Amino acid sequence: MQKLFSSFPLKKLILKNRVVMPPVHIAGYNVAEGTITDKHWLHYTNIAKGGVGLIIMEATAVAPYGRLSDHQLSLWDDRSQDAFQRLIAECHKYGAKVFIQLFYCGCLSSIIDQNADRFAPSVYKSLYRGIEVIGRPMRLEDIKAVCRDFADASIRAKKYGFDGVELHFAHSYLLSQFLSPLVNKRDDEYGGSKEKRVRFPVEIIKSVRERLEDDFIVGVRMGSNENTLQDSLYYARTFEKAGADFIHISAGFNNDLPPDLAYPADSKLSWIAYSAGMFKKELKIPVIAVNKITTPELAGYVIDNGFADLVSLARAHLIDPDWCNKAQNHQKINYCLGCKSGCKWFKDPSKCPAKLLSGRGKSELI
Repeated sequence: MQKLFSSFPLKKLILKNRVVMPPVHIAGYNVAEGTITDKHWLHYTNIAKGGVGLIIMEATAVAPYGRLSDHQLSLWDDRSQDAFQRLIAECHKYGAKVFIQLFYCGCLSSIIDQNADRFAPSVYKSLYRGIEVIGRPMRLEDIKAVCRDFADASIRAKKYGFDGVELHFAHSYLLSQFLSPLVNKRDDEYGGSKEKRVRFPVEIIKSVRERLEDDFIVGVRMGSNENTLQDSLYYARTFEKAGADFIHISAGFNNDLPPDLAYPADSKLSWIAYSAGMFKKELKIPVIAVNKITTPELAGYVIDNGFADLVSLARAHLIDPDWCNKAQNHQKINYCLGCKSGCKWFKDPSKCPAKLLSGRGKSELI
């Protein structure tokens, strides 16, 4: 476990340890026009105080119609500049580096607005919270506009003091839809073969990379099952070649287990975390593993056994923001209770039973 708390270089950026707080969208934190609230301030600064090496802030929309909901942070203009700058500076005081995840939803965009212009690779119908949504095929000018949106948001992130950005190409959102043959039925240069399906995400990486200095970190979050493990490995190698500085392995458009992954039945890791090891073997850039990693022992196992260079712990930090300091000092950690009725934290953090039991409930979050 000692390696878990050793420093790690991302280009010229030195992380004080290999522990990451991954991006988690906080549905219970109402925001006004995509701005940071006092609850966001407490949430992120408490995790920074808790000793984490890297915080990747939650999925943040790069365009108004790129939002999933009105509870989402925005980076399409400068309305939150002062708030972001203060938050980053405060997290830096505790030695935490701070990235922000840039996001475009796709056919579920702005579900709050039924008249929204929802993008998809090709015509796609889906149900979201009982509402039928239809994505219209993106025109070439739409693709170019979204590339500009990501690049513009990245420039703002650099200007505000973020240490890097993570481009969200996972979890069934727009760029994941382009990578997936389940959704992408285009017959032009952006659809068909995997070489064509990857073109739009690559253009986003290049559009961001072209307008930023080489030392600014640009990473990608993607699925290991998009559409298969072999396709995903091809995508990851292509992203690396295009200029990505790290790959954060999660799930793609379809959360089912990839049929071609030799996943041991007795593995200590989930299939998502285990699959990160396949990417670690293929890539020269750092790999981040995530999913159901909660204890210091399991996090250390991931690093020590070469599954990844860095390890993301979401619920562990949500329940106990002091996870890092406690793990390093062998102190008792508060853990997620795994509520069978569904995660209460994601709906309203102040009502999370584990937070209330630990004495860090309503008084801390309201």
